[in-house]
Amino acid sequence: MSDPYDAFAACLRDLVAEERMAKAGALTQRFWNEPYTGRWFHVLADRDHPNEITARDVVAVSTLSVTVPARVLVWLLSDTGRDAVTKLLEDIPDGVDLREGAELIAENSALRRLWSLLASACWPEPTAGNGMGRAKISKLLAAKRPCLVPILDSVVCGLCPPVPDYWWAFYKVMSDPNDRLLLSIRLGDQRARGRQPAAPARRHAVDDRPGRGLVGQPLPGRPDRIRGASWRSWLRSFGFAPQRT
Repeated sequence: MSDPYDAFAACLRDLVAEERMAKAGALTQRFWNEPYTGRWFHVLADRDHPNEITARDVVAVSTLSVTVPARVLVWLLSDTGRDAVTKLLEDIPDGVDLREGAELIAENSALRRLWSLLASACWPEPTAGNGMGRAKISKLLAAKRPCLVPILDSVVCGLCPPVPDYWWAFYKVMSDPNDRLLLSIRLGDQRARGRQPAAPARRHAVDDRPGRGLVGQPLPGRPDRIRGASWRSWLRSFGFAPQRT
């Protein structure tokens, strides 16, 4: 029986084949130069509070065409929710790449426990059917740990073969030097075609003070990192037209 993780890696290699790059570049250029809200995700995410999920993070997630249910939002912004989330985020290092964090995605890790917490987070009582599926949870966590959490939505899962554990599948690809080099080269080429800056020296952050809006402020970033939301926009480029919202 073939290894599903090998099939997953092979699929990603096929998706970045040279013959696909022209179409990918054209679609990426549309994404970064036309009014698609998704390109604001990392701009709006709250990097000032890396160990809290704030209202700014919820707004950022909304640019990716999902809405956090009201009862979940009430819990997240309550003292109880904030304390529970912060306790787990404090045990998940900020700025760590997925390829460097095998122990961070291990069974019963803080990241796995935070995922489970968000899957039932709800006010006034935890609820299994709280409306927070795989796409919403991964997008919310990608706002807090963008280099560690790949976004898993219908685009990504529709292009990649099913695997028992998507986190482990992406880890295996990104920790393989040859696969990582290939993906980095292709993604860098796609960014150039789409005119997306690979790692700007300065980004924008949101100033919550009255009368203030987007302000220039340095935010962490490294040019060799493929961030969570980048997986979504990158994979969408190969065969899926971007959606304007």
